[in-house]
Amino acid sequence: MSHSIRVILIDDEPDCIDVLEMMLQNKEGITVVGSTSSAIEGVHLINELKPELVLLDIEMPELNGFEILKTFEHNAFKVIFITGYDQYAIKAFKYSALDYLLKPISEKELNRSIERVQEFLGTEDNRIEHFQELDRGRVIFDKIIISSKTGFRTLSLDKIVSIESKPGNYALFYMLDGRQYLCTKPLKYYDDLFSKNSFFRIHRSHMINLNHISGYDNHSGHVLLTDHRQLEVAHRRRHKFNEAIRNRFVH
Repeated sequence: MSHSIRVILIDDEPDCIDVLEMMLQNKEGITVVGSTSSAIEGVHLINELKPELVLLDIEMPELNGFEILKTFEHNAFKVIFITGYDQYAIKAFKYSALDYLLKPISEKELNRSIERVQEFLGTEDNRIEHFQELDRGRVIFDKIIISSKTGFRTLSLDKIVSIESKPGNYALFYMLDGRQYLCTKPLKYYDDLFSKNSFFRIHRSHMINLNHISGYDNHSGHVLLTDHRQLEVAHRRRHKFNEAIRNRFVH
């Protein structure tokens, strides 16, 4: 390969950097030109070495990965985010990152991400603009990573019919195809997260996707969902629920 992609690694865990360097040392078309466990030093390295790709940890003590990228108004490099926290992966999706890696890093997933970088290298993107919109709460994401006891799963929001609170700070996702996924986060977490999306908390135990409503009975307060389940809207939530329906569907 005639061109080798210049790569910088930024992660506050030295062991993670060691693993990445080992995985990349014999990777064709890749040259690691610098690495650091300091976010501040990482900014200096990017300015000095002008990489084409940065493998960037998100959660770091000095600056997080998003704050690092905000220091570059016009950056020409691509980014692969590294995170051990699934909630950050959501931001990474909408920040137009080429990819993200969940710790512990899989060499197979790393190779897949590198291949995507090689495919799109040289193309323009507007990641900074996307992040600024995300920071202002204007971006509505369309995917979510949920964690479970056995790992994680990516879900499309338009396929989620409802989410139910479960004992032990768990949440159960009801999908359009009938599948159910138990997540190790409470319903309140998703209530806050979906504040800009088409979800409404109808009860302390239930949140529904407004796009999956088949009908609503004002007298009983029951809403019929597209998966044929009926749920009751709490009395104190019915006025706001009707407002949400009017604002979304009545023109």
